[in-house]
Amino acid sequence: MKFLFSDLDATLLSDQKTISSVNLNAIKEFINRGNIFAVASGRPLESIQKILQPYEIFNYAICYNGALIYDLKTNTTLGKFFLSRSDVKQIMDTALKLNIHSHSFYNGKILSYKDTEELKKYSAMVQLDYEIAVDLPQCNSYPKVNAIHFDREILTEFKELFKEKFYSTFTQKNMMEFMNLKANKGNGLRFLVHHLGGNLGNTYAVGDEENDIPLLEASAMGFAVQNSSLNWANKTLSDNNHHPIAEIIYNHIL
Repeated sequence: MKFLFSDLDATLLSDQKTISSVNLNAIKEFINRGNIFAVASGRPLESIQKILQPYEIFNYAICYNGALIYDLKTNTTLGKFFLSRSDVKQIMDTALKLNIHSHSFYNGKILSYKDTEELKKYSAMVQLDYEIAVDLPQCNSYPKVNAIHFDREILTEFKELFKEKFYSTFTQKNMMEFMNLKANKGNGLRFLVHHLGGNLGNTYAVGDEENDIPLLEASAMGFAVQNSSLNWANKTLSDNNHHPIAEIIYNHIL
């Protein structure tokens, strides 16, 4: 049994946010041979479900950059590494003072203190509604906090404030995320492989951004897509618009 983990945006998804028939057919063949394909994304669970459900072949997802490992077929949480309410409040209160947009997630919606342009754009991207709240609901845990600012240096300085307490990573040029120290895509990979009784030596992964590095490092063989800015030894010949998943499956796995 082999495992292939793929990032979504700018990797499995084309620029039009679709999955090519070439990639789909390759994934189907990979799964039909008794292997496991899993998506690993920074997106919220509900956003991943909206994208993948029409295709009806995807079983597993690592969501929120590794904070949630989920069985899409049975709608079951397999594992989670969330932040406490006090952690989320500390991050979002600090962001508010620094004039940095931040938001978390609650009951399938995006939760933010202020209605900003950054929030509107993110909501449209992940296709989830948002709520504005003066304080966080009384919930024991939250998956993560996103911080968005046009100046990446400001986000980097913000990241340094909490470097000992939370795992943080850039998922886009101007978007950074804070999570539980145990939450990253690499740990999500390890968790799912162990849960399914697999071998880490039979794992492959592909991504394009900084938040994918733990995933690529955790796998036995990691690939960056051609359109990635990562300085990674193994790169696909194809970019996300030209079937890189099929390339990996047919040229390196099957």
